[in-house]
Amino acid sequence: ITFGGVGSGTTLEHCEVAFNKDDGFEFFGGSVNGKWLSALFVDDDAFDTDEGYIGKLQFIFALVDKDGDHAAEMDSKDDNQRRSFPTVYGATFIKSDHSSGYGNGLVQIREGGGGDFYNMVLTGKAGSGLQNTDCFSETRTSVNRPDDMQHLYWDSANIINTVSADDSVVTQFDTDSTCSTWESQASVNVSPEIQLIPDQWSSVSDLFQLDPRAVSGGNLFSGASTPPNDGFFDSNANYKGAFGTGLWLDQWSYLSVYGMLPSGDVLPTSSTSLSGEITSDTTLYSGTTYYMTGQVFVKDSATLTIEAGTTIKSYRQDAAGKAPTLVIEQN
Repeated sequence: ITFGGVGSGTTLEHCEVAFNKDDGFEFFGGSVNGKWLSALFVDDDAFDTDEGYIGKLQFIFALVDKDGDHAAEMDSKDDNQRRSFPTVYGATFIKSDHSSGYGNGLVQIREGGGGDFYNMVLTGKAGSGLQNTDCFSETRTSVNRPDDMQHLYWDSANIINTVSADDSVVTQFDTDSTCSTWESQASVNVSPEIQLIPDQWSSVSDLFQLDPRAVSGGNLFSGASTPPNDGFFDSNANYKGAFGTGLWLDQWSYLSVYGMLPSGDVLPTSSTSLSGEITSDTTLYSGTTYYMTGQVFVKDSATLTIEAGTTIKSYRQDAAGKAPTLVIEQN
């Protein structure tokens, strides 16, 4: 979908682009704001901004497979005015597995591109999280945000834990010589603790299930920036990334229609999620629904009691691609 000079009077919500041979969402100039946007398996960039775009984006999601370029490519036109300046609160960008190479950053900001970026989550296999090249006079900082539209602000609480396909080393930033003047360039290197991201997938053909929501009480709920209460942003979004505990893709996304997402009313918590080893006596109680999110092994030293009337449901696969299974180990 290309938005050429589209203004903020246009409503852009709950839209998805899948399998396009070029970009997913293109914003060339204009100020249209977008919310609940999903771009899946496109061959170029999931989100592309350029030509002085100054809109606002919240809750944006991209799955970038082995053939994709960037989750976001955000350009300007050097120091020409007006400078491209998107404001983003809440993005989840996931890059697939691949065997080698692919040095692209998951997000690329270049050619004098500016903007404010908060509550970003970049994960998967990529050459870097944020790739910043071909800079000009814009201020580049992760602290002390300037009060103008001539800067690039990347909030230091954003999460980047992308790893290289070649050596599995975390590389958060790739900055060329024209962009070397950064003030305290920073992000947080932790697991985003998303409900389910398979460890190994390269395209839609080997992606059987995922759940992009935040684990309750996990890292995505720590240190999130509060969006402004300006009539567009949801200021109640107290988490990083595009998803809290709600699944806004449910019942309309390609992922939902083809059974690759759990139902939106399924939400494992720390007390209802079953995965790993059970090493002490444990009871599953009637009237409670439990979710097997991984393989479960009841060790010989433990007794698992399942009360009559207990419901146990299962995800289709775990992060390793294995079907969740309940295994009782007895000598």
